[in-house]
Amino acid sequence: MWNYLKLWSKLYKDWNPIYSDSSLIAQTIAHPPDGSNLLTWVLWGVLVVISTLATAVAFLYKAMENKNRSAIDDMKQQYGLLIASMDAQIKNMALHAERCDKERLELYTQSIKQDEKIAHLQLEINAIRKQ
Repeated sequence: MWNYLKLWSKLYKDWNPIYSDSSLIAQTIAHPPDGSNLLTWVLWGVLVVISTLATAVAFLYKAMENKNRSAIDDMKQQYGLLIASMDAQIKNMALHAERCDKERLELYTQSIKQDEKIAHLQLEINAIRKQ
């Protein structure tokens, strides 16, 4: 694990010239206190534990955020495909409804024509019966 972290820190230092200076990193590391005062040693230990836990929490939070971001991106892509599919279906149904309306109007005009023919034939039949 330590070698893995060393590799990544070396790659990061090579990539980012700000962190290539080890004196900046040395200033941020909490060095153990000098002397034999127990209180300073305890405080130093507590600060090291707190900083370690804060780093772990920050790392886990960032990992969760990355996971959530990728899940949101996947959902956006899926919803985009779903919306495109639904748009195609809506266009298809709109064309079908338009065609149905045209056919309904044609059938309505044919029905009126046939009703007129039936009425005319009824008149002819009644005229023939009277003769």
